[in-house]
Amino acid sequence: MLQTRNAQGIQLMKSSKLIFTLIAILSLSLMSQTVKAALVLDFDTDSYGNAIQAGQFIDDEYANWGINITAYNQYGPDFAITFDSANPTGNDPDLKTPGYNNSVDLNNVLILPTYITDNNSDGYVDDPNDQAGNNPGNITFTFDQAQIGSVDIGFLDIEESGTGMSLFLNNVAVGSVGIGTLGDNGYGEISTSSFYSDLTFDKVVVNLSGSGAIGTVTFDTTTVPEPASMSLLAIGALMIGMRPKRRNAH
Repeated sequence: MLQTRNAQGIQLMKSSKLIFTLIAILSLSLMSQTVKAALVLDFDTDSYGNAIQAGQFIDDEYANWGINITAYNQYGPDFAITFDSANPTGNDPDLKTPGYNNSVDLNNVLILPTYITDNNSDGYVDDPNDQAGNNPGNITFTFDQAQIGSVDIGFLDIEESGTGMSLFLNNVAVGSVGIGTLGDNGYGEISTSSFYSDLTFDKVVVNLSGSGAIGTVTFDTTTVPEPASMSLLAIGALMIGMRPKRRNAH
């Protein structure tokens, strides 16, 4: 009987060591696991590959990638919409690409609109026009999960100083980069990688100091994984199931 109990104890110890080793390996693996993804928002297609139209309201078009877009406009409607830079509307030749002061070909760009009139009720703004004025507002890109990496943003027709992006993690600022002035119809890009090593963030706020537009936005990041508590619980349950059953004493 004693030998049987000793054998059971040894087997239990071996099983426990094996399970705890598996838990440690799995935990380290999941903590280090990241999903590499260079996400490019060109505002011509959404995250499903569907075409985006001029004058379209942009909010959850990239939700499938874990990105939601919101806007604040102190002079007008709180929306971000697309503007067809290949066929400028709203008497805005300064947003044309290629244009008289740029050689890029952007098609749709993102703007804060002056108005959102939709007379034909097709769901799109009839005559998109970018909001002018002193510091009209911002466009915010919010992630479902924190990211580690860099952000690149193109800007069009930025004629006032102060435009740029700020990155946040849990509403605490972790970095900011300004674009400076580009001139009438000018185009330029900024990247956090020019000033910082990889940043951890879950929100990017693009502040607009005047009229102008956002071109392509690239998030060259990896996703911070969520804790794998369910997997660890499953292993814990497995460990309990492998525990030797007690024999009744005689």
